[in-house]
Order: sequence, then structure tokens, then C-alpha cells
Amino acid sequence: MAQGTRTQSDTESDAASLEKDVERLKADVNKLTGTLQEILRHRVESGKEEVASRYAEAKDKAERLKNQASDTAEEALLRARATVAERPLGSIAAALGLGVILGLILRRR
Repeated sequence: MAQGTRTQSDTESDAASLEKDVERLKADVNKLTGTLQEILRHRVESGKEEVASRYAEAKDKAERLKNQASDTAEEALLRARATVAERPLGSIAAALGLGVILGLILRRR
């Protein structure tokens, strides 16, 4: 057989080899696709856990701030009541003055 001359048997052998290579390539692509899907699934789960953790932290912080604001408002109310009890005439005068000022401001509008 001269070099460069191919027989039908050689061509069939090459075609069979090529078909096997294509099948292996398909299997590799399917395996790679499965691996990528698993990686993405894992990242999505990790993201969900991160979001849930940050949400819980934000919720706790908001609760602490709400409680702190409530405590501060309650302390201010108690101080105001104590001041009114200690100085009733001064408190009445301050309330009257504040009422007059607010009345003047609101009347101008």
C-alpha cells in the first residue's frame, strides 16, 4: 500500500474512532454540566445562609435600637414628671409660654 492511499477499512476505523471520541466528549460535557450545577447550587445555598444571617443581625440591632429609644423616652418622661412635681408653678409658666409661642406661629400660617 502506498503512502497517502487510504482504504475503506482505514476510513471506517477512523470514523469509529471519531464516534467514540464524540461520545466521550458528550459524556465529559454532561459531567462538567453536572459539576457546574452542583457548584451553583452550593453557592446559592451559601448566599441564602448569608442573607438569613445578615437579616437576623439587622433585626436584632433594630430591636436593640427600639428598646434603647423606648428607654430614653421613658427616662425623659420621668424627668419631666419629676420637674413638674418639684416646680409646679414654673412648669405651668413654661407650658403657658410655649402655648403662646405655638399659637402665634400657627396663627401666622
